[in-house]
Amino acid sequence: MSARERLLVALLIFALGMVGLATQTLRQSIRALSLLPFLILGTAYIQDSWPEMIEMHQNGQGYTSERWQASALVQTICDLPADVPLLTNRSAVLYLATERGSTQIPWKLQPTTLEPNKNYRKWVERAVAKLRKQGGLVYFTTVSPRSYDVSLDELREIVPTEVVLETTEGVLLRPLWPSEVSTNSSSTTNP
Repeated sequence: MSARERLLVALLIFALGMVGLATQTLRQSIRALSLLPFLILGTAYIQDSWPEMIEMHQNGQGYTSERWQASALVQTICDLPADVPLLTNRSAVLYLATERGSTQIPWKLQPTTLEPNKNYRKWVERAVAKLRKQGGLVYFTTVSPRSYDVSLDELREIVPTEVVLETTEGVLLRPLWPSEVSTNSSSTTNP
C-alpha cells in the first residue's frame, strides 16, 4: 500500500474520531481519541506486514521453508533408509527439515558453564564408531555456530571422513574405517 493510501486511511480514522467527539461526552471522546494513535500504528503495521505474512504462509518460514525443503542435502537425507543412523551438529534443524531423528555431535564445551568437556574426544569417537557401518554425519554450515559447538574442521581432525554431498546448507559425510584412512587420504582433507 502506498504512502498516500496510508495517509488517507489515517485521515479517515481521524475523521471518525472527530465524529465521535461531536456525538459523545467529552470524557468518553478523550478516552476514544487516546486509542487513535494505537489504531493508526496498528493499521500501518498490518498493511506493511501483509505481503510478508502471505509469503510466509505460502512458502513456510525458517527450516520448514521451501528453500530448505528443496535443498539437495535435505532431499538426500530424506532418501536415506530410515534405519541409517545420523550424527549432526544441529539435531533440531535436521528434525524440522527432514522429520528424522538423529544424535547430537557431542559439544566441546559444556553448554551451561562453557567449561571444556573433558570427555569430548572420547564421546565423539564413540558416537562415530556406531555410524561406521552405514551411518552419516550431517554438518549444517548455514546455521549460526554456538560457542560450545565443534567446528567442521575440528570434527574432521578427530574423525576421518569422506564427503558424500556438499551444498550451501551443509555437508553429508561418511566416517571412514581406520583401514580406509590410508587408502583414501585424499578424501580426508577438507573440501
